[in-house]
Parts: sequence; C-alpha cells; structure tokens
Amino acid sequence: MGDSEEANSLVQLIEHLTDDTGEPSAIEPIIIRRNGKRPVIISVLQVPMAGRNRSLGARPSLLTVIPLGSKPRLDMALLARVFRLTRAEAKLASALAGGKSIEEAAEELTISRETARNQLKSVFAKTAVHRQSELVALLSQLSGIAIHDPFGS
Repeated sequence: MGDSEEANSLVQLIEHLTDDTGEPSAIEPIIIRRNGKRPVIISVLQVPMAGRNRSLGARPSLLTVIPLGSKPRLDMALLARVFRLTRAEAKLASALAGGKSIEEAAEELTISRETARNQLKSVFAKTAVHRQSELVALLSQLSGIAIHDPFGS
C-alpha cells in the first residue's frame, strides 16, 4: 500500500466512524508502512449497541494502534502471582518473553546456563507448558497488565 493509499484509507476510516447513518460494518485493519521502520496496524473495535449514546452523533468505537515489533514489558510481579514463580523464575520468564534465548537470558541475569535451564524447568512445571514457544505465547497474554510489585523492583 502506498503513502497516498494509506492516507486515503485513514480518511475513509475517520469518515466511516463519524457517519451515524446506516448500520456499522466490519472495518478492515489499516496497515501503515514506514520507511526504515516496522509497520503500524490500526484497527477498530465497535462499541455494542447497548453501550451507545445516540445523542453523540457518531459511532462510538475504540481505535487500537499497534506498532509491530514493540515489546511491552512483562510485569514480573504479575508473573509471580499468577504462576507462583519465584523472583528468579519470574525474571527468567520475563527475559524469555522479551525474545531472549536461554543463553542470552542467563548472561543478562548473570547466572549459569545450567541454573537458567533448571529455573526454566520449574517455570514449565508451574505454567503447565512443555516448550519455550508455548511459554512465550502464554506470557504474551499478560503483556500490558500491571500490578503492585511485591518485590519492590
């Protein structure tokens, strides 16, 4: 999609959201390509009819803007509480969820590779997964959720 095509798609999206005539329809995500950077995806979540106020004159919607490649930081306190991980296990799981290999995580946490592997076995048992890719997929569901950190970190 070229720059003018992307701009046109955004204009059409805004017009669609501010037009209260007719029924709301599904809106395809818009992909914004950027030179030298990863794309951004803009998608729309429609507010159900029950949650609408007709006096507003527009379709209430939630616009999500997702820059691909950005990695929200995983809340280690949440990890610890949800899966009953130790602080060390939560740190390792967070590093792996951030895209690090077990070797990179061990180096970052200044622990031996063997210690990291033992902690990972414990994390697998506590999260009921069997592969690192399953762990990352599971932990990605917790991204963006924050709670008070009992570890004070």
